Amino acid sequence: MLKKTPSREKALQTLLDTSADRKKILWWQKVFDRVSSSEFLKNSVQERNWFTLDWLLNENNLVKLLEGRYDNRHEKIQKPVKSIAEILEQHSKNSNTIDAEYSMTGEGEAHDGERPPGF
Repeated sequence: MLKKTPSREKALQTLLDTSADRKKILWWQKVFDRVSSSEFLKNSVQERNWFTLDWLLNENNLVKLLEGRYDNRHEKIQKPVKSIAEILEQHSKNSNTIDAEYSMTGEGEAHDGERPPGF
């Protein structure tokens, strides 16, 4: 169990005083979400014991965490989720491209624009 110590209390108060956002629960929730999603930090707790509350309360370490230094490196960077409008627009563009490539000939035969009609 962690103990409340004067040095921990002072470190936390210093962090809280540096920004109004840091006084909000949601800000800290983001910090702990980032910690919990980091395989490196979770393994460090289990194997090496250097990731501690004291480490987290250090401004320099907190900044590194928030900048993504401890994010999982094996995860691919994902593009932001598209809105429904963007998906429909892309689908529409793809449909128009397909329609243009496979147009109907005068005889009612489909062709891809490269082969002569009737082939």
